Amino acid sequence: MKSLANTSAFAFRDFRFYWFMRLCNTLAIQMLSVAIGWQVYDVARQTRSVEESAFLLGMIGLAQFLPLFC
Repeated sequence: MKSLANTSAFAFRDFRFYWFMRLCNTLAIQMLSVAIGWQVYDVARQTRSVEESAFLLGMIGLAQFLPLFC
């Protein structure tokens, strides 16, 4: 019987699949955060000043970060 003590986690197909999906999920969340911030700033720049747009972008970033912090 093969000993599992010296086996890498990546030797297991299920772990490799989990790790790859976790990586894809993390990339997707990051792309979503950038897209939301970009859209909010773009829409705000059409109707508000640069300072107000930057503030709104900061509030969106805070709203995205607070659940992770809590």
